[in-house]
Amino acid sequence: MNAMHPLSSQDIVSIWEVGLRQHPLDRALTILHAVYPDVGLQDLAALSIGQRDWHLIALYERLFGRNFSGLLHCPACGEPLEFTVDSDQIRVMHDPDEADGVLEMALDGYDLRFRPANSYDLAAILHCADVQAAQQKLFGRCLLQVSQGGMEVSPEVLPEHAVTAVDEALAARDAQADIRFDLVCPDCQHAWQAAFEVLTFLWAQISAAAQHLLYDVHILAQAYGWSERDILALSESRRRWYLEMANA
Repeated sequence: MNAMHPLSSQDIVSIWEVGLRQHPLDRALTILHAVYPDVGLQDLAALSIGQRDWHLIALYERLFGRNFSGLLHCPACGEPLEFTVDSDQIRVMHDPDEADGVLEMALDGYDLRFRPANSYDLAAILHCADVQAAQQKLFGRCLLQVSQGGMEVSPEVLPEHAVTAVDEALAARDAQADIRFDLVCPDCQHAWQAAFEVLTFLWAQISAAAQHLLYDVHILAQAYGWSERDILALSESRRRWYLEMANA
């Protein structure tokens, strides 16, 4: 994809307004479409989850810096734990194109073709009855073809170790899709791995930025009678200067 399109203050507010009504899967695509306006939503949804998250991390860095800070509770004792991770700690793919393409594998007489999961696949499993059903459906969508002796066969004939091999190959190809980092509770010393969801951090920052901008609009509209569009069109430095004057 081309270079990211810079986001204006109006873009931030618009993303937030649209994203409020969306499921996180659609919210991620709304954010990406704002910075890659020349790429269709269908193409963005076809990105692997690792590719999608790679671009979301890059956007977070551009807008909010390299540090991701959050709060978790220790699963052993329940104590809150603040943490900060650097983007280099959660970026495992150097290039999103690393996850491109269909994978092929020959195993125990089976020839397999499969691909990493994308947003369409995750949307398809949203209403599955349980985790196992969701995993089976996701695997079935990502497994494109199973053949034996040149004849296509049902994926249901695959032995368990072949299914595991496919899962491991997919995890390696699209490594950015499942990021975990190590934490240790300072109170009880319990150690565990926490899952990292870049969209959660990015959306929290976008929401805070949008609400802050709307508060600025409220103050300046009251003080000067300007429209929201005019206020958001101001540069950050000029808006801060007018706010200082309005609050003087």
